[in-house]
Amino acid sequence: MYNGIGLSSARGSGTSGYVQSNKFHRDASRLVRKDTDDASWRANREGGGGGARSRAPNAEILAHNAKRAIEVAVSELEEACEEKGASESEKASAVAALRARLEAEGAARAARAATAAKAAGADETHAARARKDEEMKTVARAFGISTASERREGDAFDQEL
Repeated sequence: MYNGIGLSSARGSGTSGYVQSNKFHRDASRLVRKDTDDASWRANREGGGGGARSRAPNAEILAHNAKRAIEVAVSELEEACEEKGASESEKASAVAALRARLEAEGAARAARAATAAKAAGADETHAARARKDEEMKTVARAFGISTASERREGDAFDQEL
C-alpha cells in the first residue's frame, strides 16, 4: 500500500502490486479559466494567442543596417583613395560627396540591398518580416479582406454589407 492507495498486500491478488499514477488527472485549479475578462478573450481570438507569434519588424534595426551599409561604402572609398595616393582634401571631399549621395538615395538603396540579400539567400529577419508584411497587405487589398482595425463586431450579420 502506498499513501493509502493500492492493495495492502499483493499476495494472492494475481498482480504485482505496482501502483501507477494517473497522468491525465487535472487539479481543480487547472480547470478554472483565468482569462475570463472579455478583452483578453477577444485578443486571443483575434490572433493574440495560440499559434506562432508574429512580430513586427524593428524599424531601428532596419535603419541601423541602412546606415551601416552607407558607412561600409564610405570606408571602401577611403581605402580606394588611399591606394591611389590621393591627398587628404581630395579624399575628404570624395567621402563627403559619396555620403551625401547615399543618404539622399537611402530608401532606394535599402530596397536594392534587401532584394540582393533575398536573392543571395542570406536574409536578415527584420527585413524579411517587413517584406512579408507588405506582401500580406497587397494580398489583403487584392482579395478585399479588411484588416482587424476596419472590422466591427456584428458586421458578419449585417445584410446590407
